[in-house]
Amino acid sequence: GKQIRQVASVLVSLDEAVIDGAVEAAVSSEIWEPLVHAGVAAEHLPPDVRERLAAIIERHGDGLAARFDEAASRLGHDGLRQRLLG
Repeated sequence: GKQIRQVASVLVSLDEAVIDGAVEAAVSSEIWEPLVHAGVAAEHLPPDVRERLAAIIERHGDGLAARFDEAASRLGHDGLRQRLLG
């Protein structure tokens, strides 16, 4: 809804380093909700933004990807990363 579009528009306007930093922070703190919600918002964004988010997750290796998938499922967003990858 409206909230997701707001998050989405903020994500688009962020500098790549900021998005990277936010993902790093979420990962190192084991805080998955914001990352999953960013992914959900990203589904409404241009493909390049979705790909960027997916690429950041991929860059952290399979362990992170698996944990992201687990968190997404737990929060009711099964298959989110696959959708981000198109």
